[in-house]
Amino acid sequence: MVSFTMLRTKRASFLKRSNIHVQHLWCSTL
Repeated sequence: MVSFTMLRTKRASFLKRSNIHVQHLWCSTL
């Protein structure tokens, strides 16, 4: 269960970072 929670948090942080990266690229393109 602990590993599952860690995986979830890691995935959430990764998604958040990738989302910010995509937004930055989008703003740069615009």
